[in-house]
Order: sequence, then structure tokens, then C-alpha cells
Amino acid sequence: MADASQVVKEMAAEAEQGRTPPALERFLKERFGKPEQGLLSRWLSGPQTFEVRRIELFQDGGFFRRSCVFWVYAKGLLLEGSVLPAGGSFGVFSLGPDGALRSLNRRQDEVEALLQGEGRPLDECAPGVLASLIAEALGRQRNDSHAVLESAEHLARYDGGMRGAGGGYEVDARELERARPSISAPAISGNAGTGWWLEFCTVFGWMHEKRTLLRHRCRFSPDFRLHLEQEVLSRAIFSQTPGVIY
Repeated sequence: MADASQVVKEMAAEAEQGRTPPALERFLKERFGKPEQGLLSRWLSGPQTFEVRRIELFQDGGFFRRSCVFWVYAKGLLLEGSVLPAGGSFGVFSLGPDGALRSLNRRQDEVEALLQGEGRPLDECAPGVLASLIAEALGRQRNDSHAVLESAEHLARYDGGMRGAGGGYEVDARELERARPSISAPAISGNAGTGWWLEFCTVFGWMHEKRTLLRHRCRFSPDFRLHLEQEVLSRAIFSQTPGVIY
């Protein structure tokens, strides 16, 4: 088939013109479709829709060559995350070299299959890229999500993209000093013979309310099977978060 990234770019162009790409629509119906709703269900929740509003490429730093990872933004509450306050939902997907579409949110088997299909040693991937993919695909729980940290200093100046809205973030100084020895930049170690370790830290919570600090250790076998571990470093790393109302 054609280059996966080119196919996704063509799908993105279709969505931009207000058309849902047929192959993606079929996949969404197969993956997320429900039995025909009754009149009461349709009245309460609205009609089932598989309309795609936007497609964006996941910034992978050039790691994925055979596959393509991308975001899908859809009408209604079809996908994992909710778009607030505008409405709609979003999720992370991939297209493989064989033309197979995958929905990656909460699907460890699909993430493993993506990496197996790519077949590249994971130490050739930028650690922050792989950390962001794992955190979003396997760590998001609706609108509770992770933000990957670069360092303790990054945490100290963290703004979550809010740019000080509603008062901004204030790190609890005591919590930061207690957790500092365990906070480090994303890192990958190992090789194709023994497998790989990915380690990274995140702040986690609902939307901007990311008060929990975690350290993650991900063990990948040589055939890209994944074992996840995480440790809570602080349950209240911020003494203040932005006062945002959605």
C-alpha cells in the first residue's frame, strides 16, 4: 500500500473539507458501534455518529517509518477524551504498513502490535516521544491524563500550557524537595537482544488538575511485549492549580 503517513495526510485533508474518510468511518463503526438505539436512548443521548472533524499527526520525531500515529477528533462522545468546552471527543490511532487501523487508547495489545509492525529498536526513539505515546495511549482515562516531565526544574515551572490562567500552578516546595531525587528526564536503556527499559515521570489528573506526581517504568521484551509499573511520588505536588471553569 502507499506510505502510511501519506495516507493519513490524505485522510486529514478529507476531514478538513468536512468529509469523514470512508476507511476510518468503517473502522470506527466496527470498533465503537453499538446496537441500534431505541427512541428513548436516542432522545437521551442523541443519535450515534461517526463523523470525524479533524485528524492530526502525532509528533513522533521521525521514529515511525512504516506506520503512522495520529489523533482523531470526532463529533459526539465516541472516543476516549472529551473536548471541553467545545464538545466532541478525541483519541490516538495508528495506521500500519498493511493498511490496518488501530485504536490505541487503553489497548496495550494494539500498542505492542504497532511497535512489532514497526520493528525498530526502541533505543532509536527519542525517550520523550515514546514516553508521551505510552502515557497518552495507555495512561489516559477519559479526561484524566498525564503530562510527561523533562526534569525537576520543568516541574517547578510547569504551566500545563495554561500560561498562568486562573492563578497558574504553584509547586509545594516541601513535596518537590522530597520527590526530587526520583524525578528525572525520560530515558531508554537496553538493546534488541535483551529488551528495553523506558523510565519517565508525569503529573496526572483531570484536565488541568494534575496534582499527582508519578514515576513510570516500562519493560519491553525483545519482541515488544510490554510490562508497566508506576510509583506515586506525591499525591499533592501542587499547592495551587489554575482556577479554570469549563
